[in-house]
Amino acid sequence: IISAKADSKIVLAGQNFNITVITDKGCSNIAFENEYGADLGKTLISKEVKGDTIEWVYSMNIGSKGLRTVTVKSADASGNYSDKTANIKITVVNINECNLKLN
Repeated sequence: IISAKADSKIVLAGQNFNITVITDKGCSNIAFENEYGADLGKTLISKEVKGDTIEWVYSMNIGSKGLRTVTVKSADASGNYSDKTANIKITVVNINECNLKLN
């Protein structure tokens, strides 16, 4: 994993947000885990080879509020996950905790 980032550091519980992951071309799969090691569901939005790297964009959501850590793991062509990971810190809030004015 070269880099991994969410499109926002604060997201709404149960609402989709995107995570962009940059890997080398040898990567065949990406996995996300929560702070307890459980797999997080995701949907691949796009995968684009850019020279010697691949840009992966996933959509996902987290259902419960709190300060959350998403661990990003990458697998090689044989499906073996690397020990090198990336962590993304995300604050998940409920909509009633936000000061939003909807029109």
